[in-house]
Amino acid sequence: MAIEDAVVLAELVAGGGTVEAVCNSFMKRRYDRCKFVQDESRQIGEEGNIEDPALCRKRNERLRVAFQNPQPRPHERRLAEQI
Repeated sequence: MAIEDAVVLAELVAGGGTVEAVCNSFMKRRYDRCKFVQDESRQIGEEGNIEDPALCRKRNERLRVAFQNPQPRPHERRLAEQI
């Protein structure tokens, strides 16, 4: 995310404008994507902390099936979008 932020910020600064305008444009371009990554990361972390053996088995099976599918998963398609 930091590298993406740097790329976007460099593009915006190179385009000129006031600091306030650059900051506002930066937030408009980055907020949704950063929130998406944060939300996905939180969900993955919560699933990784499951302790119930039955729920762990269900999670593990769901992941096995997902990784056998050669098609990109929705979050992978989202992250492949242009920043």
